[in-house]
Amino acid sequence: LYLDLIAPGLRVVFLCDSEPFNIPSCVQTIITRLPGSEYTIVPLPGHGSLEKLPLMLRKYADLYGIALFPFRLVRFLWLRLRGLIPMTAGRPSSLRQVAYLTGSRYMPLVDVNNDVARDQLESLQPDLFISLACPQILKRDTLAIPRLGCFNLHSSLLPKNRGMMPAFWSLYNGRGETGVTLHRMIRKLDAGGIVMQKPIRASIRNTSLEELMRECKEVGAELVIDLLERLRQGREPRVRDNSDELATRNRFPSRHDISSFTSRGGRVVGRAGKTRVAMSFDVEEWFQTSAARKWHPEETWDSLPQHAVDTLSTILDLLEAHNARATFFFLGWIVERHPALVGRILEKGHEAASLGYTHQALT
Repeated sequence: LYLDLIAPGLRVVFLCDSEPFNIPSCVQTIITRLPGSEYTIVPLPGHGSLEKLPLMLRKYADLYGIALFPFRLVRFLWLRLRGLIPMTAGRPSSLRQVAYLTGSRYMPLVDVNNDVARDQLESLQPDLFISLACPQILKRDTLAIPRLGCFNLHSSLLPKNRGMMPAFWSLYNGRGETGVTLHRMIRKLDAGGIVMQKPIRASIRNTSLEELMRECKEVGAELVIDLLERLRQGREPRVRDNSDELATRNRFPSRHDISSFTSRGGRVVGRAGKTRVAMSFDVEEWFQTSAARKWHPEETWDSLPQHAVDTLSTILDLLEAHNARATFFFLGWIVERHPALVGRILEKGHEAASLGYTHQALT
C-alpha cells in the first residue's frame, strides 16, 4: 500500500518472442521483483513459432550441427509441451505459464501492427512497451500507443552488433566484452537512443553461446527492473546517442560462420572453461575483526597501522590476472577514509556491497 501511494504502478506490456528457453524466466523475474504494476504479456510468433518451423529447422540445424541438432530439437519440443501445463512454482517454459504464475494478462497476437492488434493494445491504455526479442519492427502507429514510449532489450552493447544473434557475433568477433543495452524503439531496427547499458565480460575462452545468451537475459531483466523503478518514481531516463556511423549490422549466422567460430575454440552449447564459483571479500582492517575489538576499541583505530589498501591492491591484481570478478563488502569506516577504493573496484568490473559501518554485531 505504501509503495502504491508514493509510486503508483505502471501499465506495462511485454512484446516477446515465443521461444521457451530464456525469455519466460526473464519476464517472470521482472514481474515478481516489481509487484504493484499491471502487466500484459504479448507473445508473438518468432524463433519458437511452429508457423515458421521449416525456416527455423534449417537455421538451427546449421547453428547446432548435425550431431547436436536432434537433441536440441527434442528439448525444444519437450519445453513447448511442458509450457502448456499450468504451473504453481518452478522455472517456466512458456509465457503462458508466466502469466498463470504471476496473475498477469496474456494476450497472444500474430501481427502487432495490424488494426485489430492496435485496437487491442490501445484498449490496455499502456504506459510503456517492453520488447524482449520482439520478432517484428513496430510501425509508427504502434509505437505511438504507450504513454511513456517503447523500449527494447538488446543482447549486445549498441551501437555495435545490431540485428540478429548479437551474442553470437560478440563472441565471434572476439572483443572480450559484450553486454546488454536497453534502448528506445524507433521504426529502424536497434537504432533508438540508448537508455541503459551493462557490460558482460565474455570470450570464446570462458563462455559458450548458450551461457552468454542466458546471462544476457538475466542481466537484461535487471536493466528493465531499474527502468521501471525510475519511471514509477517519475524520473525520465537519460537517452544517449545510438550512432549509425559506429553501428555494425548482423544476420543470422551461416554454416560457414559456425564452422569458423568452432575452429577458433568457440562452443555453441554447454560450459566453456571452469565451473563458476561465487567469490567475495570483506574489506576491513585487522583491528576491526570481532576477535581484535576487545584489545583495540573503536576510539583507537585511527592511531593504528592500516593495511587494507595495500592488501586490496594485491587482491585486485590477482583477480585481473585470472579474469575473475568478485563482490567486495566494505565497512563504512573504510570507505569514509578511502573513498576512491569503491570507484576503483567498480572500474574493474567488480561489485560493491556493505558490511555495515564499524563491524558492530546486531546483538
